[in-house]
Amino acid sequence: MDKTYAARWEAVAQDQRRFPPEAETRSQIADCTLDAQSALQYRGRVWLPNWEPLTTAVLQKVHCSPLVGHAGRDGTFKILHKTFHVELVERAAADPLPSQITTDTRPGPILIPAAEDEGDQEEYAVEEILAVKNARGRGGGRQVLVKWVGYDTPDWQPLSLFTDTEALDRFEARWGDVRTNNGPASRRKQGQKVRGGEQSCHCWRRVKGAKPPLSGEHANPTTSRLPHKGGGRPQAR
Repeated sequence: MDKTYAARWEAVAQDQRRFPPEAETRSQIADCTLDAQSALQYRGRVWLPNWEPLTTAVLQKVHCSPLVGHAGRDGTFKILHKTFHVELVERAAADPLPSQITTDTRPGPILIPAAEDEGDQEEYAVEEILAVKNARGRGGGRQVLVKWVGYDTPDWQPLSLFTDTEALDRFEARWGDVRTNNGPASRRKQGQKVRGGEQSCHCWRRVKGAKPPLSGEHANPTTSRLPHKGGGRPQAR
């Protein structure tokens, strides 16, 4: 039998103010009641214990019901949650599902101590520079498409913030002077064959004054590989 379910049921039956640690739940006890058959309910739905063969029998009953006609995985769970409350399954740290694996960890900045009247400086690590372009507008200058460490989506940043980074040195070693070469798009404009993206570096350089985007629209990471009109410069979409 589900011991955590027993701890939850006992806490509700005894009118306790909160669930004990052994209940292992984030649900609020104020949302729980016992029905006329002494079954534990959460917001009017029957709390389904994590106990076999009960859980499998309930899933099969819902999935194979002639009223729904094999609703599929998502449909079955939608119907199930209308009547039953099931605690969210914790992600397996050692064996996650493919949809649970993410590389977009979005780490926070590294704080660099500064003078007392200036405050600490925030620095982020650069993994790779993908492309370069001229910023729109008069006096816009040059911009680089930056792939940050721990961020899946690159974004455009002023070139002036990356002049002393190893990532820029690797970019120029492959594509030429950053002041006159845009990277993959410029080579494709000249009819030269472009190989796959540069490998990620194993030693990253922190950049002061620049940071990855936390919200809003981002540049398309594939735009640096596509030909474009208007001088062959890659444009973010």
